[in-house]
Amino acid sequence: MSLSPHRPKAAPRTGIEARRERQRQEARRAILDATESLLAESAGGDFSIRGLADKCGYSAPTVYYHFGDKDGLMSALLEDGMQTLAAELAHSCAAPDPLDRLRSMLIAFIHYSTENPIFSALWWNVSRQPGNEMPPSFEQVRERLDTTVTDLVASGRLRDHDKTRAEQTLWVLLHGLVGLQNAEPDHPWAPGLAESAIDNLLRGMTVDPAAEIAR
Repeated sequence: MSLSPHRPKAAPRTGIEARRERQRQEARRAILDATESLLAESAGGDFSIRGLADKCGYSAPTVYYHFGDKDGLMSALLEDGMQTLAAELAHSCAAPDPLDRLRSMLIAFIHYSTENPIFSALWWNVSRQPGNEMPPSFEQVRERLDTTVTDLVASGRLRDHDKTRAEQTLWVLLHGLVGLQNAEPDHPWAPGLAESAIDNLLRGMTVDPAAEIAR
């Protein structure tokens, strides 16, 4: 029989681990928010990690620890925005009718992108440079829009039945509306411009199968 005193097993360090994870998330959030703020202040220009450290209250080594380098920081900021956009589109695609669903998603896309111009600028910069990879959540955004257009084609309401042309037409409209409004935020844009433009485009792209049969 062992004479050594009985030592109970140490309790799992779930409390400590949870606190560390919370602190890690708080640091990442503060750094990302400060990065977006600096980009807005500099109109999307460059900034130093030292300046970022002063802005967010975390040291430069902490920034490098969480994001690796400035490219990693930009990628994380873009992914953060893309995740939010994907969630916005998920919330907007509840309508069973594909045309209603597409309209809601397009409007949500434009509103989010114009309300978050730094995100839109990062997306544009990444997408136009060969070799750059889009953030993981981009696939969720692309898939939601693609599935909805596919459902619209299957419903027989796309006028020319050309899915590729329809998607590219919608993409041009989205980039045009977002790009112009972000480039000239002080311009007196007409109220409801996004909704009006989307409604007019969808009206021209689609047909009512019942009306076509009646004719």
